This record gives sequence, C-alpha cells and structure tokens, in this order.
Amino acid sequence: QMYEVDQRPVKRPQKRQEPVQLETITPNYPIGELTQEYFFSYTCNLYFEQSKNITIEGCYLGTDPAGHAAEKSKDGFNAYDCQNIFIGSEDQQRGNVISGNSSRGIRLSMCRDVVIQDNKIGVDRTGLISLPNKNAAIELWQVTGGAHVSNNHIVGAISGIHLMDCSDALIFENIINTDSSFQQDLG
Repeated sequence: QMYEVDQRPVKRPQKRQEPVQLETITPNYPIGELTQEYFFSYTCNLYFEQSKNITIEGCYLGTDPAGHAAEKSKDGFNAYDCQNIFIGSEDQQRGNVISGNSSRGIRLSMCRDVVIQDNKIGVDRTGLISLPNKNAAIELWQVTGGAHVSNNHIVGAISGIHLMDCSDALIFENIINTDSSFQQDLG
C-alpha cells in the first residue's frame, strides 16, 4: 500500500554553538558510573526536566568505559518538558553511544525542538556488536515543534524508534537493526 508523503517543511532546531556545561559530564566517560553518585541510583544516566538548550555529545550512556559492555541503568537519557535538545553530533566521531540500558536508550516526553543525530544506539561503540536497550532505542512522546532523527545507527530490542502523539517529525538516513554494511542482522 502506498502512502502520500507530507511535503510541508519541517522546522529544525538550531544546534547550540557551545554545549551546555555540566560538571558531571565529560566526553567519552561512562556516565553510568556518575549517576549512582550524583543522580538517583541508576534510574537514569541523564535526566532533565523543564530545561532549555541541552547538548549531549561524545558520551557513553549505559556502557562500560570502553563502550563494549552494558552497565546497570534504566534509561540512557530521559527528558521531560524540555526545549531545544541536541543529542549527538554533526561528526560521527563525536556522537554518543547509548546502549545496554535496561529500559530505553532515549526517552523524551512533552519536549520541543529536538535533534537526535549521529549516535550509536543499541550497539557497541564499533557498531558491529548488538548491545540493545531492552525496550525502545528512541521513544518520543508528545514531542512538538519538530523532531529530527537522522544518521543514527539503531538497534532496538522491542522497537527502534517509537513515536507517540508527535508532530512535525522528520526521520531519515538511520541504520536500523543491521550493521553499517547491511550484511548482518543485529536486531
């Protein structure tokens, strides 16, 4: 069955020039180890509520320091009622590894202006080994003002990308449940 594609332009959030500075985040550091001490005991690696202009880049959320094995956490990144979120990078070398979480890799609820780009979600840092998040790799619920999900390598145990009651979503050029050469099923 064929479906007509909506040709309306999608408003894309602007990427901030400077990442948000958070004391507990350093690039390529296993955020899971920090959450037990600074957040709330492995419920989520990173949680934001009613925040603006968030950039998460170059982090391992849910894996060991090498990015090869799962660590104990529920969600990799969770945000509620936030605006202008950029998860990833414009450079594959600086994207995040968000894998091995016991629930979702990324969960955004009631957020606006979202970009999720150039991440490895549900695979190890090489992209060759499946390390899925137990539920959805990406879950977007009531995201408005544009959700731009592109150029990610995604493996989901239950679903790769799950959208519920969203508007103006643009999803393209993602690799889902396979390796980057499209030769090996990772799902």
